[in-house]
Amino acid sequence: MAGADVKERLTRATRMESLRNNWENYWQDILYYCIARKAYITRTKEQGARLPVDVYDSAAIEALRVFSSGLHGYLTNPASKWFNLRTENREKMDSKEVKVWLKDAEDKIYDTLNSTNFSQSILEAYIDFGSVGMCTIFVDDDPIDNVRFYTRPIKEIFIDQNEREDIDTVYRRFEFTVRQAYRKWGKNCSKSTIEKYDKKKYEEKVKLLHCVEPRFDYDPRKQDSINMPFMSVYIEVEAQKKLSEGGFKTFPYMIAGANKESGELYFTSPMMECFSDTKMVNQMTKTNLRAAMKSADPALDVPHDGYSSPLNLNPQAINYRNPGVPGVDDKIRVIPSAANIPITLELIDRVEKKIHRALFVDLFLALGRDDPQKTATEIMAREQERMLLLGPMVGRLNTMHGHGIKRTFAILLAKKIIKPIPAELADEKNLVIDYVSPLARAQRGSELKSLQNAVTLIGLVAEGMPSITDKFDSDKYADEVGDLTGINPKLIRSEAEVKEIRKARATAEEAARKIQAADAVAGVAEKGTAAMKNVAEANSKGAA
Repeated sequence: MAGADVKERLTRATRMESLRNNWENYWQDILYYCIARKAYITRTKEQGARLPVDVYDSAAIEALRVFSSGLHGYLTNPASKWFNLRTENREKMDSKEVKVWLKDAEDKIYDTLNSTNFSQSILEAYIDFGSVGMCTIFVDDDPIDNVRFYTRPIKEIFIDQNEREDIDTVYRRFEFTVRQAYRKWGKNCSKSTIEKYDKKKYEEKVKLLHCVEPRFDYDPRKQDSINMPFMSVYIEVEAQKKLSEGGFKTFPYMIAGANKESGELYFTSPMMECFSDTKMVNQMTKTNLRAAMKSADPALDVPHDGYSSPLNLNPQAINYRNPGVPGVDDKIRVIPSAANIPITLELIDRVEKKIHRALFVDLFLALGRDDPQKTATEIMAREQERMLLLGPMVGRLNTMHGHGIKRTFAILLAKKIIKPIPAELADEKNLVIDYVSPLARAQRGSELKSLQNAVTLIGLVAEGMPSITDKFDSDKYADEVGDLTGINPKLIRSEAEVKEIRKARATAEEAARKIQAADAVAGVAEKGTAAMKNVAEANSKGAA
């Protein structure tokens, strides 16, 4: 990259930064009230800085914690399977070779996700998703863990989108220490950074810019890093020096946004929908605390000349009074407070519940709670109703998950950790990801209910019109139910196994029919023989 290109990217970074100025104060306020450790958008973070002391109500903090933990537990729980791989052409899934390869690929991806920092990173991403509306994870090829995930705070990230409104450009402003920069880029660092390293000023900061964007001028026949579809450039900002240039075959960022207005570049979040309630309940709690303090330790009405020194209201204190001051009422009176604490507490509770509903706290808590008063069908129906509200967000998050899974798959395939793609799948464009997490299954509950209703109706009609069952494919029904309920694929027999079982059953049934027919013929013959014997005996008696 020429020096002019470095300046061009620095200029573009400045323009991209200016486009989100209005958002930054908003993000700062939201993070301040719901997760203060991230509230460094318009402020500079200092090591060991104390958290805010003027946040009096923790409803938003608690709601965001349940929201992020709920998404992690019910979407990407490392203790259970939450996705399956399959082919676009379902008929190819009958091949044993394809099944074995897909199962091996799934296992390798799961092993990688569970052995690296994915769980930690995705939880931080869900926190960003719920609070500021956008989460960003950088998925990198790692020499130790094979794949490494880095959740990037929104303060560092600037984005742009293509004509299809897909985010394909990410600029990241961040800092390294001199030691970190030198260990990564060595002699490619600027002269200033190298001098600081030589003088052992390791802890001083170096401002950096990482640019990831589509590369339009490259030779796809070449496999080197500067001829890949996505460009990766690191720049030392103050020195305006390119540190390295490389590329990616696939976009390296996992990005998801909660809600988005037409024409907007950045996203809104669930927390934004209840931010006015958050600020209001914080002020209400502060006011109520003051009222409680006034009730517990009320203001006093004390005569001016009644006591010889300031009142001491501590336990076992002694106060000396001036006796007999003419015209002075020396009684001490409590100044009553007009605050109605019970009503204030009721209002606070109502507002806190609104905040919890905005972040689906009741839904996530209900998913993990058994209600003995309700049947499984009633619980499922209620969960499905709530899922209708959460559905769009889960869809956007699963799109992000899918991108991360495919990038992990590509990295593992390139490293030959995943076996080469079988010849049978050579014409497959993409692998399909089916999500089988509890949230994904719950959202598809309406499809399962429709299937159950259809079978019930077909059964009723079949009593009078048996031919209707000719239209119903029971095998496809079983496959669809298995997909919707997330049943382990190992429990589903292949088409070949089903054919063998049915062939054996048909053979057994045919043999049974032959035996039954033979028994019937033998019975008829036996009866005929007995009849003839009886006739012969009757004739012999008549002759006598």
